[in-house]
Amino acid sequence: MRRPGLHKLSARRVAALTRPGRYGDGGGLVLVVRRRGGPLERLWVFRYSRGPRGAQRESTVSLGPAGDVSLTLARELAGRCRAALAAGEDPRRALGPHRGATFGEVRLGRPHGLEDREHGRAGA
Repeated sequence: MRRPGLHKLSARRVAALTRPGRYGDGGGLVLVVRRRGGPLERLWVFRYSRGPRGAQRESTVSLGPAGDVSLTLARELAGRCRAALAAGEDPRRALGPHRGATFGEVRLGRPHGLEDREHGRAGA
């Protein structure tokens, strides 16, 4: 059963969108269409707020370019993010070990959650 306010976009409409802007599918899933210099760029993002009332901070996490991430996959990833938020976890960590890794973790080759074999502990 479809939740009200979810799945506002169709695959056909997503493919046809050429005007720069933000197009919401519901539940925090947004297709960002923008032009940066050359060709049109289309990117799926998940928008969410965390923190106590009155002090909430809005954040976004990229789910990938629309050419690589289908509408169905973007909806699945957004669902994982919503589930992580409901459990009180960071949605960036719910998407996998490389998603949400800091620059230092990637540079050192130890994304969060992967074991540091040399020291026998989780990545710093």
